[in-house]
Amino acid sequence: MNVERCCSLKTDILKASIIAVLAASLMGATIYYASLPFLKEESKPSVVLDAFTQNGGQGSTVVSRPFLYDQNVSIYALVKDAINNPLTNISINLRINGPPNPYDNVTIEKTIATNASGIAMVNLDVPLNQTYPETVIGVWSVVATARIENDEQIADTIAFEIEPPIPYVDLYTDRGGQGANIPSQPYEPGEIVTLYALVSDGVNPVGYTPVSFFAFNIDSEITPAAHRASSSNASGIASPSPSFRLSSNSTISVGTWQVLATVEIKDRSYTDELVFECAQINP
Repeated sequence: MNVERCCSLKTDILKASIIAVLAASLMGATIYYASLPFLKEESKPSVVLDAFTQNGGQGSTVVSRPFLYDQNVSIYALVKDAINNPLTNISINLRINGPPNPYDNVTIEKTIATNASGIAMVNLDVPLNQTYPETVIGVWSVVATARIENDEQIADTIAFEIEPPIPYVDLYTDRGGQGANIPSQPYEPGEIVTLYALVSDGVNPVGYTPVSFFAFNIDSEITPAAHRASSSNASGIASPSPSFRLSSNSTISVGTWQVLATVEIKDRSYTDELVFECAQINP
């Protein structure tokens, strides 16, 4: 049999098969497409499980962005079908494994059902152990699994890192300013400005550590900068003595003052700053 005759024969068979299928369909017959080798079998819609956090990780085995030590972590599991319809009331098992450490490895297991949006969510409050930060610092892994029709199991994993706590110094006055670079309430010429600085390793206060304070009027070229030094107490708080008094001469004291507090923790320098206004309220 030559090649042209062979190809012609195959074409005739294909046409005859298609005609037979169409004819049978018109007569109401049930067609099983898998019986025809040239037509693909229709596949059932698949179910997809995707685990992620509020810092990302959507998609299969995609890693989430890292978290700060004291930041809340929300873990999500989304279940949907092949055409992106969310599946409600699917039971999700979340196995959450903390990083290896010398103390006690954290393992948390939660089972929760998906809501109307197809999402199951668990909040992981960290730090879980204030005494030993090592129990939460590092890479965490989450395995999300669910069983669907015909006892089929679907799963996805997500990993995220909890970064080490960052030391800091928080400078404030007797009139406020707690928090990074937060201003204080104003003062008048001649008033005493009591300064405080909280020294922390990011988890616990750091005591008996030298702290340098600098204050200067950024609106005056004739006002000298003031320098004070102190050490933090057992509660991590330093307050210079004597306190800083604003000059009663408004020419020197009126304006915007900037104050800096600097400390060294583990050979690294940390600084906080605040500003306050000095104004002549009652001239």
